[in-house]
Amino acid sequence: MKTLFSLLCFSFVAVAAPLVAEIKPPPPSEELWQEEAKKEALQENNFGRLFMRMMILLGITIVLLVGGSWASKKLMQTRLLESNKTSQIQILEKRVLSNKSQLLLVQVDETKLLIAESPSGISVLKEIQNVV
Repeated sequence: MKTLFSLLCFSFVAVAAPLVAEIKPPPPSEELWQEEAKKEALQENNFGRLFMRMMILLGITIVLLVGGSWASKKLMQTRLLESNKTSQIQILEKRVLSNKSQLLLVQVDETKLLIAESPSGISVLKEIQNVV
C-alpha cells in the first residue's frame, strides 16, 4: 500500500512539476521583481496546501469506500441470519460453485433439501430426512 501511495505521489509530482515551474523572464524593475517573488512564494505555499488537501481527501474517499463495502457485506449477512430464525424455511448452508451457480442446504420443517441454483434454473438434488 505504501509503495502504491509513493508511486502515485511521485507520478503526480512528475506530471505537475513542469506545469507549475514555468521559467519567467526577470521583471524590469526591483519593485516588480519583489512583487513577483511574493506572488510565487504564495503560489508555492498554496500548491503544497492544495496537494496535501487532495491527498487527504483521496485517503478519506478510499477509507469510506472500503468501510462502506465491509459494512454492507456485514449487514447482508446479519439480515440473512435474522430472517432464518423466524422462518419455517431456513437456509442452513450456501456454497458458491461459480459466479452464476451455487448449492444450498435448505431445511423445511423436518426435511432438509440440497438445492442447486444455476442460470438454467433451480433443481432439488437430494432430499434428506432427519434421523431421530
